Amino acid sequence: FLVTMARSKSKQSPPRAKRDQGSLLLTSLGIVAIAGAFALSQQMPDGLSPLQGVRHPNKPYTNFKEFYPHYQSEHQDSTCRLLHVVGTSLTIVILTLFSPRTFVAMGVAGSAGYILSGLLSFTSHGFAEAAVVLATFFLCQKLFAGSLKIAYFIVVFAYAFAWVGHFKFEKNVPATFIYPSYSLMSDFYMTFNILTKAESL
Repeated sequence: FLVTMARSKSKQSPPRAKRDQGSLLLTSLGIVAIAGAFALSQQMPDGLSPLQGVRHPNKPYTNFKEFYPHYQSEHQDSTCRLLHVVGTSLTIVILTLFSPRTFVAMGVAGSAGYILSGLLSFTSHGFAEAAVVLATFFLCQKLFAGSLKIAYFIVVFAYAFAWVGHFKFEKNVPATFIYPSYSLMSDFYMTFNILTKAESL
């Protein structure tokens, strides 16, 4: 895939490539914005502002330190944990070799999601938060790296490992559906801990 992507990029004329990438970016941002707005509208409490401290029972954790033990409890199967480690590690290797600037886009999007998770604590799920994180990621990827192809690839690639682990082996729903930003941070944190033997597989 990566070799094919590089070849097609070199063959495509610059003006056409820029138009195609611009259209792809606008389409992507439009889709995630509409999805996020719809998800948010379905969860807005009547007469209440999300800034008034309303917290949904599905979201009791106020910070990453509180959330991580819950994340660990959702990842007790060793095969599921292994798939997370493999997927996250390969993601790091691929981005390091082919698109290191994508790490900047990930950092900005993750920071935005971490802040937003508190503002959207009144929702029962993480769809609106995930939509904003994805939109931020794709936008920053376009600005910092120029190409969105590897961004689309890496999102599908990384989550494929994790979700196979959950649905096939752990037999539960991924925590990312409620806490997308905390869960993403936990993937990297758990991978680091397992590779450094701070946690067992």
